[in-house]
Amino acid sequence: RTTCFDMSNYIRNLYSAYISNPAGYQNIMNALANSNIESPIASSFSSDTPILHIYGRNNAMNAYTELAIIDAQEPVAVCIYVECNSESRVKEAFATISGYLADYT
Repeated sequence: RTTCFDMSNYIRNLYSAYISNPAGYQNIMNALANSNIESPIASSFSSDTPILHIYGRNNAMNAYTELAIIDAQEPVAVCIYVECNSESRVKEAFATISGYLADYT
């Protein structure tokens, strides 16, 4: 397992690399922008705010993670990690945390 610190650095470095070399990283950015899984944090932002993300879960550990680049006026790279055995409470946790982030942006 890795830490939120490591994953946050990964997504931040990915975004920085994309800014420096868009052609070299466009495919991965497109994949993040067109994820088949809905972003749990998207509900905290306006529908016109692009959110490039990857969402994962480990059912055995009741662990949920989202790595995202929120392309707001000031772009933000974030990792949110929640451990909980109730998916409805996980959604509440993501909404609460991403709400704080939305207030910040």
